[in-house]
Amino acid sequence: MQARGIVLVVDDDPANIMILSQTLRPEHDVLFATDALKALDIAFHRLPHLILLDVMMPGMDGYELCRRLKADSVTAEIPVIFITSLEDKESEIKGLQCGAVDYIPKPFNPPVVRARVHNHLEMVRARINLRRYNRQLEDANRMVAAGLRYASRIQGAMLPDLADLQGAVAETAVLWRPLDVVGGDYYWAGMHGDVSVFALIDCTGHGVPGAFMAVVAAASLAQVLRDSRNTDPARILADLHQAFRNLLRQDQGGQASDDGFDAAICVVDPVRRQLAFAGANMHLLMGEAEGVDLLRGDRIGCGDGGAPDLARLSTRLVELRPGASFYLFSDGITDNMGGGERRQLFGWRRLAEQLAHHRAELLPRQLDALESRLAQWRGAEPQRDDMTLLAFRPL
Repeated sequence: MQARGIVLVVDDDPANIMILSQTLRPEHDVLFATDALKALDIAFHRLPHLILLDVMMPGMDGYELCRRLKADSVTAEIPVIFITSLEDKESEIKGLQCGAVDYIPKPFNPPVVRARVHNHLEMVRARINLRRYNRQLEDANRMVAAGLRYASRIQGAMLPDLADLQGAVAETAVLWRPLDVVGGDYYWAGMHGDVSVFALIDCTGHGVPGAFMAVVAAASLAQVLRDSRNTDPARILADLHQAFRNLLRQDQGGQASDDGFDAAICVVDPVRRQLAFAGANMHLLMGEAEGVDLLRGDRIGCGDGGAPDLARLSTRLVELRPGASFYLFSDGITDNMGGGERRQLFGWRRLAEQLAHHRAELLPRQLDALESRLAQWRGAEPQRDDMTLLAFRPL
């Protein structure tokens, strides 16, 4: 809206039009009409910022004109102020019910009219500015959303194709649900020499910051697996920790980032029929005919600005049996809040029970059932964190 407002005066008395014009013209541009039909035409084509409207006019009265203005989407938002000799409360109420924003009785006081017009035009300016800011925000949101969608495609492309393990293991499946469009969970599965490696990394944060950390973790893991043929999961975790710190320059004084991650590595050796597991604040669920049990990882974090005792990382060996299933999961799975009024975390025991209940089914169907169970558990509660569960059946 320009500095000078445009005011349309509608009155069948030229004397009133002249007085109102003289009152307003020092600050505003004034248009006028002496009947309702001409006023409708001017309002539609000139779109004034405010209309001063008499009630009693020949032909269509001011009430009906106001109703028509409010019924048309083009003119509906133009504020209307009645200026009329009808001083009774019923007439004032009727005018306001027609959609007017104000009601001034005649004879009017020019300074009062000037002040009220000024106030209503300020509100028009505020509304126009608000719409402009909203459009700018919408444009910015569209750009951010488009960027996030593109980032999501990039992050998805970084994840492995589990079909590449076909023939090396019996079955694989994954549930990967970032809290936002992108997230801080990263998983990897593939061949490393003669063994299969399954890795899950849960980085600090979620959304865009978590996704940046996940990129660092992915690059670190790729570097470790490329530069070493080591198949000990505890050693892989230790090397991953150091590679992560090197990329973020956390060993230098005054480092900008002290972010870290929890992680777990499983190495499947088909010749020895053995699974080796190491976890840093992350655990492994093992499903067999007897049920689903938890194999705990070590209580140690990786990649942060501190100096954890990586010597405490240990490798645990599990004999592989035909049909046994294994599940790596981030705490976004077990930290789902729900359960009705009691508001409890889902927890690893309910996760184990859920997987045991569907253990005879194929892994993708198990994870579909788990996702439905988690949604049912949460109810009205929102998802709280990135959720990932990587499942595999070696034999």
